[in-house]
Amino acid sequence: MSISLINKTLGETSSGDFGYSVFLNGIISIVSSNNLSSTGDLTFQESYKGNWEEKLFVDGAVGLGLYGDIDKNYFITSNFGSDIVYLYKRTKGVWNLVDTITYSENINYGISVSISNNIAVVGANDGGGAAVGIVFIYEIENDSLILKQTLNAEGANERFGSSVSIDKNYLVVSSNSSDGFLSKITIFEKGEKEWFKTVSFNEESLADDYGYSTSINGNYCATLANDYNSGNIKLYIYEKEKNWSLKYTYTEAGTVPGSFTLQNLAIDKNYLILGLPQHDSSRGKVIIFKKEKEWAINKVILGTTTGDFFGGSVDISNDYFSVGAKEEGTGGASYIYQLKN
Repeated sequence: MSISLINKTLGETSSGDFGYSVFLNGIISIVSSNNLSSTGDLTFQESYKGNWEEKLFVDGAVGLGLYGDIDKNYFITSNFGSDIVYLYKRTKGVWNLVDTITYSENINYGISVSISNNIAVVGANDGGGAAVGIVFIYEIENDSLILKQTLNAEGANERFGSSVSIDKNYLVVSSNSSDGFLSKITIFEKGEKEWFKTVSFNEESLADDYGYSTSINGNYCATLANDYNSGNIKLYIYEKEKNWSLKYTYTEAGTVPGSFTLQNLAIDKNYLILGLPQHDSSRGKVIIFKKEKEWAINKVILGTTTGDFFGGSVDISNDYFSVGAKEEGTGGASYIYQLKN
């Protein structure tokens, strides 16, 4: 397998942190710029005959675009800190904002979002009081987000909904507790009338910060844990055969990503992309895993310069994957690569 860099975009402002978050779906790339103090922007790009062109620029408030997901012609994102979720739609190559939901209860609404097959999921890991957490499941009807079901934590202080990822009839939700309780991930499946729990997996110790990033695709589910005692990051891959079970683990020494890392894990079919932005004095690197008979490391891409934070955010769609490097140069950068067998 070979990997080709097909596009690199540099941020235009000196403090924009372009590439803080990256989202990819086929020929569509969306990149957030967010320095967490004064700016929160979104850049919508689209590939046409091999050239990536800007289609829409959204100049928003701090927190816009930190969390998001794209599926087909819909993009969902949040303005974290303001408890607002936005739904964008692409029609004939043009993106427009079609729906907005605002919560006024300060529940961290939009701390995580995901979308698949016109079903949108929004996490609020401080909802329900005592940091319990709530997950909202919407269906898109006439370009509006219609609430269909809420999922609730099983106990206090779980921070249920810290990370969510949906793919068709499967949904994974993390309870990324930081209050002296074991963190966990829970996998749900869609029944005829509603979503139901199938299984939960727990972290190994209170120091693991298990489930801070999750991704699900088909019969594969992956999550990450930070081991703050050793400084290691741990990758867990689960597979569903008859039941869900742990199939693969990987440990990278001394690369605990820190609070700036959002979604540095993405899985699609038999490929998994893992970003490690603190590798080598924050030069950063990305590891590409591939499953043939078993999961194994296939390729590694290293960041260019110390302090770039290459791999702080990643996404994958079919044979393409994107990588953010929010500190590269004067304004950050985003990369798009193609996988070739």
